Amino acid sequence: MSRAELLKEFEELENANGYSDPANNHNCDNCTDCICCTYCGNCEYCMSCIECTICLNCTDCKNCDNCILCLGLKNKKSGYWLLNKQVTEKEFDDAAKELME
Repeated sequence: MSRAELLKEFEELENANGYSDPANNHNCDNCTDCICCTYCGNCEYCMSCIECTICLNCTDCKNCDNCILCLGLKNKKSGYWLLNKQVTEKEFDDAAKELME
């Protein structure tokens, strides 16, 4: 096989096994500018998060939802979280709007 054929076949193998994301995200859905995240959804600018949903600018969080600027948070599936502290939905929404401006 030629070099081009080998590289094409390797790319197909990567795509078939979910390794095509250059940011090293795996099985994430609708995530933007995340790095090394796994099984996350609707997250933005997160890094090394696992099974998180609706998170913004979080790092190393696991099994969390509705988090902004959290670090190392674990198993927070209910409520709203900002800087690792539980906040109201309004505080969460206000922080999200502020960060997205």
